[in-house]
Amino acid sequence: MKNLSYISICTILFISCNRNIKSLFEDSNVNSNKEYILKFSPSFHKDLIIFLEVFQNDSVKLTIGQNQNVHIFDSLIKVSHNAYRWKHFGDSAKALSLIKPNFVIENYIPIAESKKLIRDLELINEANLKGERFPLDGADGIFIYFESISNDEKITHEIWSPPMSSETGKALLSILKYLENLNHSIVEESAEMIRKYLDDVLDFKLISEDPLFVRVLDTPCCPCEELVENFVEKLPKSEIIYLDITNYGFYKKDNENLNCIEKGFHKKYKHIRWIYNEDDWSRFDELFHNEKSTVPNNSSCCTTPKIFPDT
Repeated sequence: MKNLSYISICTILFISCNRNIKSLFEDSNVNSNKEYILKFSPSFHKDLIIFLEVFQNDSVKLTIGQNQNVHIFDSLIKVSHNAYRWKHFGDSAKALSLIKPNFVIENYIPIAESKKLIRDLELINEANLKGERFPLDGADGIFIYFESISNDEKITHEIWSPPMSSETGKALLSILKYLENLNHSIVEESAEMIRKYLDDVLDFKLISEDPLFVRVLDTPCCPCEELVENFVEKLPKSEIIYLDITNYGFYKKDNENLNCIEKGFHKKYKHIRWIYNEDDWSRFDELFHNEKSTVPNNSSCCTTPKIFPDT
């Protein structure tokens, strides 16, 4: 492709999501006694939206959805010698209403679960009504939108990257842990990723002891090997351990990352089985061997789930 200045881009839909949050949930019951909306918008990742409806008979419906995280633009603007940005096209409400969310799940939840969720949501509201605030520090963070509606009274809060030590952060972390246990892979992966934006350093998560199964979410820092060994010491003995890296932070291109993790686990476990997304194979292979590769034509590694051969 030659210089971008020769390219004319007219009326391209790259589509945006600044539409009414409740439009995600078209079938929501209008007769609810109280409603809560909690929207997580992490930088460079898709939104995760929670909609909680409390009815007069004390039943509670939980709806979870995810926007497409897209924008609308109609042209490119040159801002420097070799840099361009999109010129956004704002008057697009009708077009935006046609964009469907990535997914929507909904269910009525037990009273004990709903009470804990409502309490966490009310803690977020109380902390912000008391004036708990967090400075806008850089572009890489998480924006959180809170809304509650009861008896025609509407309360909203806009929150930026609350630390885990804050009252808001603690309540949000409790909600995210709940979401991780809903047995829905997209929700679980989103919740794990969002926790990183709350300074909740979660490098490993034990999923099962039989078989021994650990999810690797990030590289411990620092020192890496010492922190890996501290985690491994607490695990039970086993001939084989499964390490799931399907939600690992591959944006970190340091070749030492997975090598450090591999060495730490190999000190206790003879066989490691790596579980990975096929799309991540080339990056995974580069991290270990510092060279590009294709997925090996080997039925023992390429059935579902993807199990990497012994290391």
